[in-house]
Amino acid sequence: MTEKFVKWAKERGWDIQLSSNSSFSLPDDLNDRYPNIPPEYIEFLKQIDSCVAPDDKLWFICLNDYEGRSNSVYSWDEIEKMSLCAAKGDNDWQEEITGFWDEHIPIILSVRDGYSYYALNVGSDFGTVVYGYEPEFEEAKNVSTSFFEFLNGVITNKVKI
Repeated sequence: MTEKFVKWAKERGWDIQLSSNSSFSLPDDLNDRYPNIPPEYIEFLKQIDSCVAPDDKLWFICLNDYEGRSNSVYSWDEIEKMSLCAAKGDNDWQEEITGFWDEHIPIILSVRDGYSYYALNVGSDFGTVVYGYEPEFEEAKNVSTSFFEFLNGVITNKVKI
């Protein structure tokens, strides 16, 4: 499915850099927080170094982002940081936010019409993809049952990114 998505994206002007690195490992802090990441997303990360929409306002979070080595001004966990900042001084709200992000690994960030994201659920609804946007980032809605279904939805225009 990754190859099919790459073909689709390239045909539409996306800037995609394929990985030439034969070794792959996620950063320890990411593995510690998210020990069970769906294998189809790992496959995607192994093959793609960067994947940016033509308008430069939406991008997939790739290994370089998780490692803090990308050129992006946004960190991979930018949305969580914004939420925690908004909840400053409210410990219960901060715990709720952290609990949400402990079960959701961000996979796409967008700054098109404000801030939004797509994330993989690695908790109780394992493997599903959710969409959230400001100001209530953690009030996310399910958009697909798996990462590959998500990619297919993007290709077939059933999921708008």
